[in-house]
Amino acid sequence: MSIQEESLYYDILYDNYLDDLEFYKELLSGNVLELGCGTGRLTLPLACAGLNITGLDISAEHLDAAHSKTNRLQCSPDFIKADMRDFSIDRKFDVIFAPFNTLCFLHTVPDISSCFDRVKKHLKPNGKFIVDVFLPSMPILLRNPNTLYDVKETIDPLTSEPLKISEKNIYNKLTQVLSISYLFETAEKKFSRNLQMKMYFPKELEAYFTFHGFKIVHTYGGYAYEPLSVKSRQQIIVSSL
Repeated sequence: MSIQEESLYYDILYDNYLDDLEFYKELLSGNVLELGCGTGRLTLPLACAGLNITGLDISAEHLDAAHSKTNRLQCSPDFIKADMRDFSIDRKFDVIFAPFNTLCFLHTVPDISSCFDRVKKHLKPNGKFIVDVFLPSMPILLRNPNTLYDVKETIDPLTSEPLKISEKNIYNKLTQVLSISYLFETAEKKFSRNLQMKMYFPKELEAYFTFHGFKIVHTYGGYAYEPLSVKSRQQIIVSSL
């Protein structure tokens, strides 16, 4: 499978997810940096809405896909290829945000601490740092690792055939890493793609902000600004220096 196809199937999984777009349109202002921008799912519509936003991602393939989308849009945000654990940009930002579980790709204390340090260095005085990650769901973490769970059914953009996507989950209690294996199936082909995502529990995540000198301003349990509860799917932290 080509690099371009990899990004295409990434978009099939996530590109239609718009639950958080209006939330960030309301919340973000000034000069903004997005960590883990991927193929521009949020970056591009936010830029088209008039936000001064820069997208940062470690994947050149995802950034190429994001650039290709600008050709059919009337906006072209800046994109930077960099690691969110070790980036250096010659300007500071009013807001830095890590949406859509981006922080879950950092699995170790040194990695997440490096990210927080980089964010702190690149924020203006009183700048905001916003993080949005899963609230760990015990029913998902305790799933049978041998069972396939339905994700979605759609159309394969390369073949125009019906495409079914399902997943398996294996959770490591010691590392707090959830291994997700996505299975893509059409009548003609079958292939899988894997993600390794660290689960952050609320008090653990709160401790990272406090330890690195951030003041937590708001904690939400969803994109309608609802309070965090045991029934929440997400945990969204808005902090400031």
